[in-house]
Amino acid sequence: MASRLIANRTGCYSAVPVVKESDLVAFLGGRRSANGAFMEVPPSVAIRQGFWLVFSRQVHKVAMAFLVDRRPTACVHDQQRRLHEIVLDWEGRCLLGRFEDWYFITHEDAEMLHMKRVKYVGQVVAAR
Repeated sequence: MASRLIANRTGCYSAVPVVKESDLVAFLGGRRSANGAFMEVPPSVAIRQGFWLVFSRQVHKVAMAFLVDRRPTACVHDQQRRLHEIVLDWEGRCLLGRFEDWYFITHEDAEMLHMKRVKYVGQVVAAR
Protein backbone atom coordinates (compact mmCIF):
# COMPACT_ATOMS: atom_id res chain seq x y z
CA MET A 1 0.00 0.00 0.00
CA ALA A 2 2.75 2.48 0.88
CA SER A 3 4.28 2.21 -2.58
CA ARG A 4 1.11 3.65 -4.14
CA LEU A 5 1.06 6.67 -1.84
CA ILE A 6 2.65 9.75 -3.34
CA ALA A 7 4.59 11.94 -0.91
CA ASN A 8 5.85 15.44 -1.57
CA ARG A 9 9.12 16.98 -0.34
CA THR A 10 7.80 17.58 3.19
CA GLY A 11 6.71 13.97 3.62
CA CYS A 12 3.02 14.83 3.32
CA TYR A 13 0.83 12.80 1.01
CA SER A 14 -0.81 14.20 -2.09
CA ALA A 15 -3.16 11.18 -2.33
CA VAL A 16 -4.38 8.83 0.41
CA PRO A 17 -6.50 5.64 0.47
CA VAL A 18 -10.28 5.68 0.32
CA VAL A 19 -11.80 3.48 3.04
CA LYS A 20 -15.44 2.44 3.25
CA GLU A 21 -17.08 2.61 6.67
CA SER A 22 -17.58 -1.17 6.66
CA ASP A 23 -13.82 -1.70 6.18
CA LEU A 24 -12.65 0.83 8.76
CA VAL A 25 -12.00 -1.49 11.72
CA ALA A 26 -9.99 -3.88 9.56
CA PHE A 27 -8.10 -0.99 7.95
CA LEU A 28 -7.19 0.52 11.33
CA GLY A 29 -6.07 -2.88 12.59
CA GLY A 30 -3.80 -3.29 9.58
CA ARG A 31 -5.48 -6.55 8.60
CA ARG A 32 -6.80 -5.26 5.30
CA SER A 33 -5.51 -2.61 2.98
CA ALA A 34 -7.76 -0.08 1.33
CA ASN A 35 -9.86 -1.18 -1.64
CA GLY A 36 -7.18 0.13 -4.00
CA ALA A 37 -8.83 3.49 -4.52
CA PHE A 38 -6.93 6.68 -3.77
CA MET A 39 -8.18 10.26 -3.76
CA GLU A 40 -6.20 13.49 -3.87
CA VAL A 41 -5.61 15.59 -0.78
CA PRO A 42 -6.58 19.26 -1.20
CA PRO A 43 -3.51 21.47 -1.81
CA SER A 44 -4.04 23.43 1.42
CA VAL A 45 -3.93 20.30 3.61
CA ALA A 46 -0.73 18.68 4.90
CA ILE A 47 -1.38 15.08 5.91
CA ARG A 48 1.06 12.37 6.97
CA GLN A 49 -1.29 9.76 8.44
CA GLY A 50 -4.74 9.75 7.01
CA PHE A 51 -7.39 8.43 4.66
CA TRP A 52 -10.67 9.40 3.00
CA LEU A 53 -13.65 7.85 4.81
CA VAL A 54 -16.86 7.13 2.90
CA PHE A 55 -19.91 6.32 5.01
CA SER A 56 -22.55 3.83 3.93
CA ARG A 57 -25.26 6.19 5.17
CA GLN A 58 -25.87 9.94 4.91
CA VAL A 59 -24.12 11.52 7.93
CA HIS A 60 -23.78 15.05 6.57
CA LYS A 61 -26.19 17.09 4.51
CA VAL A 62 -23.63 17.84 1.78
CA ALA A 63 -20.37 15.89 2.16
CA MET A 64 -19.99 12.25 1.19
CA ALA A 65 -16.25 11.70 1.81
CA PHE A 66 -14.24 12.92 4.79
CA LEU A 67 -10.46 13.32 4.90
CA VAL A 68 -9.43 11.98 8.31
CA ASP A 69 -6.11 12.93 9.92
CA ARG A 70 -4.92 10.14 12.24
CA ARG A 71 -2.08 12.05 13.92
CA PRO A 72 -2.48 12.31 17.70
CA THR A 73 -1.79 16.04 17.51
CA ALA A 74 -4.88 16.43 15.35
CA CYS A 75 -7.10 15.70 18.37
CA VAL A 76 -6.18 19.03 19.98
CA HIS A 77 -9.50 20.83 20.01
CA ASP A 78 -9.63 24.12 18.16
CA GLN A 79 -12.59 25.97 19.63
CA GLN A 80 -12.55 28.50 16.78
CA ARG A 81 -12.75 26.01 13.90
CA ARG A 82 -15.00 23.40 15.60
CA LEU A 83 -13.78 20.53 13.44
CA HIS A 84 -15.65 17.25 13.28
CA GLU A 85 -14.04 14.09 14.57
CA ILE A 86 -14.51 10.43 13.76
CA VAL A 87 -14.90 7.84 16.52
CA LEU A 88 -15.90 4.21 16.89
CA ASP A 89 -18.38 3.31 19.62
CA TRP A 90 -18.30 0.04 21.58
CA GLU A 91 -20.52 -1.64 18.99
CA GLY A 92 -18.11 -0.77 16.18
CA ARG A 93 -20.32 1.94 14.67
CA CYS A 94 -18.42 4.73 12.98
CA LEU A 95 -19.68 8.14 14.09
CA LEU A 96 -19.12 11.72 12.98
CA GLY A 97 -19.41 14.47 15.58
CA ARG A 98 -17.62 16.63 18.14
CA PHE A 99 -16.23 16.33 21.63
CA GLU A 100 -17.81 18.74 24.09
CA ASP A 101 -16.46 18.51 27.62
CA TRP A 102 -16.63 14.80 28.55
CA TYR A 103 -19.09 13.82 25.82
CA PHE A 104 -19.05 13.03 22.12
CA ILE A 105 -22.09 14.49 20.37
CA THR A 106 -22.96 12.79 17.09
CA HIS A 107 -23.69 14.85 14.00
CA GLU A 108 -26.55 12.65 12.80
CA ASP A 109 -28.94 12.52 15.75
CA ALA A 110 -27.25 14.59 18.48
CA GLU A 111 -26.76 11.45 20.58
CA MET A 112 -24.44 12.10 23.53
CA LEU A 113 -21.90 9.39 24.37
CA HIS A 114 -19.50 9.60 27.30
CA MET A 115 -15.94 9.87 26.01
CA LYS A 116 -15.02 6.56 27.73
CA ARG A 117 -17.50 4.78 25.45
CA VAL A 118 -15.84 5.80 22.18
CA LYS A 119 -12.46 5.22 20.52
CA TYR A 120 -10.88 8.20 18.77
CA VAL A 121 -10.09 7.55 15.09
CA GLY A 122 -9.12 10.98 13.79
CA GLN A 123 -10.10 14.52 12.98
CA VAL A 124 -11.84 15.58 9.79
CA VAL A 125 -9.63 18.09 7.99
CA ALA A 126 -11.50 18.25 4.66
CA ALA A 127 -14.68 16.94 3.06
CA ARG A 128 -16.13 16.42 -0.41
